[in-house]
Amino acid sequence: VQMAFNLHIRILWNLMDSSAIPFDPNPAILEEFARQFATEADLPNLTERQARPLVNPELVQIALPPLADIKDGKKISVAYSKVDTGILQNIKGSMARFGLVSWSPDLRQNAHSMYNSACRNIAINTFQHALGVRAYSTAFEINHRFTNENELLVKIYNNFVHHYMASRYRREVKNPGSVARVDKKGPEYKRRETLAKSRIKFIRDNAYPKRYERLIRTEATSEDERDPEGKTDDKGRPIFYYKKVVWRSEELNTFIRKLDRLRINALKYAGQTSRERLRQECPPTIQLQDVVFTRLPKDFPIEGYIPDFYNHLPPAVRAKCAYPDVILPRDLGHLFHKVGDEKLAAQTLMDLYRKEVWAPYEIIWKHDLLADDDDDDGRDDDGEGDQDDDEGEDDGGETGDNEGRTRKRRRDEAV
Repeated sequence: VQMAFNLHIRILWNLMDSSAIPFDPNPAILEEFARQFATEADLPNLTERQARPLVNPELVQIALPPLADIKDGKKISVAYSKVDTGILQNIKGSMARFGLVSWSPDLRQNAHSMYNSACRNIAINTFQHALGVRAYSTAFEINHRFTNENELLVKIYNNFVHHYMASRYRREVKNPGSVARVDKKGPEYKRRETLAKSRIKFIRDNAYPKRYERLIRTEATSEDERDPEGKTDDKGRPIFYYKKVVWRSEELNTFIRKLDRLRINALKYAGQTSRERLRQECPPTIQLQDVVFTRLPKDFPIEGYIPDFYNHLPPAVRAKCAYPDVILPRDLGHLFHKVGDEKLAAQTLMDLYRKEVWAPYEIIWKHDLLADDDDDDGRDDDGEGDQDDDEGEDDGGETGDNEGRTRKRRRDEAV
């Protein structure tokens, strides 16, 4: 019901693109509405069909059924193409009885203002009518027992209109262009997140060392870009190229590429290759766009960073972005073979190789940044405290008090 109602609201609002931003209602419409309806008692009851329209229903503007857009595979348009358009006349008639030639809640007003209440009444009443004639049954699986659940429909409406859409509206008013930038990042971040989860699942399914999961973070996952010329493989699948992560060490790149080769082969043998994007190394002759995400992961194993990159970061960033764990075997040929260093316990690996791994890095510990504050009373000068608490761990990061105590012990031993 929620997905169908959200689509219904988009049809009313004529916001059929997922990136669309709500707009202010026409001032003339607000003035005429205020002139026609002095109190809520004056509002028409949409269940009483004899109420006369205040404007010609043919002048009412709502989203037209999709034509060209459906070829693009847009989810909203595809869903709308399956809706019984016979409901459109009912929508136009209901709006006309309120004197509205366009439906647009005023997000500058209180959600319960008389005008916004009228918009909500129109949306809920016309949606209930649409459910009654099974207009959305082809597009969605509808549980029709919720048709007359007014309280539920009000909650869905308020969440979509006065929370989700209103927040997009306010962000755009405050910072024009910001919503489009976030929308652009959203799908790309989700793809990276999904890829990271797939890699972690493969590590767990095959009982590889759990410490390997610390190298799999969304922020450490490459973005990708479609081949500029639209090239495909021999099966017609589009080719995507990895974008270079400028800070990732060669050892980490080797780990990731070997992991992906094994993982994709496993998918192929399971007959699931079609679900996976075909990602390849980018040829030097092709210039890809700049990466969208530049944020470094937090407490990431230090051997995942290029030493020169890490050493040129400001001390505060170095202290925050890396942790001196030893994760990889010294012989990368042991990767995913469960032999040699790969068989060692995490602490044993740390004891054997930490000096070798740490040697090229100018490591900054968090307590190093407090060295000049020995005479202070222990409070931060800026009063903000430890800002690490503002950020959560990504999937694949190790968390918990026990892990924190283990890292502290390792740090103390190193010092």
